Amino acid sequence: IGPIYGVGLLIMAFLFWLIAPTRPYTPTKLQAELSTLQALKSIQIWRFGLYYYFVFGSFLALILWLPQYYASAYKLSYSQAMAFTLFFVATSGMVRALGGWFADRYGGRTVNWAVFWICLVCLFFLCYPPTTMTIHGVHQDVELAIEINVWFFSTLIFIIGIAQGFGRASVYKTIHEYYPQQMGLVGGLVAAIGALGGCTLPIAFGLAVDWIGIHSACFMVLYGVLACCMTVMFLAIKTDRFNQRVQHAT
Repeated sequence: IGPIYGVGLLIMAFLFWLIAPTRPYTPTKLQAELSTLQALKSIQIWRFGLYYYFVFGSFLALILWLPQYYASAYKLSYSQAMAFTLFFVATSGMVRALGGWFADRYGGRTVNWAVFWICLVCLFFLCYPPTTMTIHGVHQDVELAIEINVWFFSTLIFIIGIAQGFGRASVYKTIHEYYPQQMGLVGGLVAAIGALGGCTLPIAFGLAVDWIGIHSACFMVLYGVLACCMTVMFLAIKTDRFNQRVQHAT
């Protein structure tokens, strides 16, 4: 089915290029292109894109990865795996409006920071692979097995999904706070950068699992991405506070 869809998309793209009318090149169009290029030079927009890469891109990646993960790590049937994944998608999508309300009330950056901390704690447990340890006691050895069962795993995943739903709303609230007159331009660029996670992260998941050799390596990748997001946000907050102190002193 995939190759058929691919050929269909190529045919549609060719017909669009062949038949669609070409709009005249006007000064307004030139100004729009220049605005886009100027926006791409802003580090702040790339920073917002990194945040959205996690809250939206990793959400898309998990939609693709979770059925296979449930089937391989927990030996569930694909129908059961798809049911868990569907619940993850539904809960994460439904809470976005609630996340927007929280962002309006408490501020986009505050909600975003809370989202990152919640996801960091959940990913810490998800990264831990099934482990068996032997403790040499006084009289006998003690076997200790540490493993996250499917229900605890699903609970952590659903918490991450809900947090990502809040995060998708709070990122756009933050964009509105900084670029209220350019929501279409900046929001589109941030969405495009974030959506790249849907195609790059599953590849990174597969490479990590093949290289490290454990199922939870995919969550180690997400942990690394989230650590980058939190580091960048922390430095941005420090810079903003420093600039505010300088302006106040001036």
